[in-house]
Amino acid sequence: MQSIRGRFFQPQLRFASLEELNGWLEAECRRCAERQAHPEQGDQTIAQMLEIERPALQSMLGPFDGFNESEHGVSGTC
Repeated sequence: MQSIRGRFFQPQLRFASLEELNGWLEAECRRCAERQAHPEQGDQTIAQMLEIERPALQSMLGPFDGFNESEHGVSGTC
């Protein structure tokens, strides 16, 4: 099995914008999920298990903020 880096980033591709890159990455992730067997339910793909589990998932209330920056002071005893 190839690594994620090997599947998605080799060869190095060029994109005109971040939106184009993000669209390509989303499509590649979906294709991978449609082909890859689920690790616990081997007779189902990851995409099939997502559809089965989707009704139990909570919807997102707002955009995901994956990065939070804050400044903190430190001392030699912290």
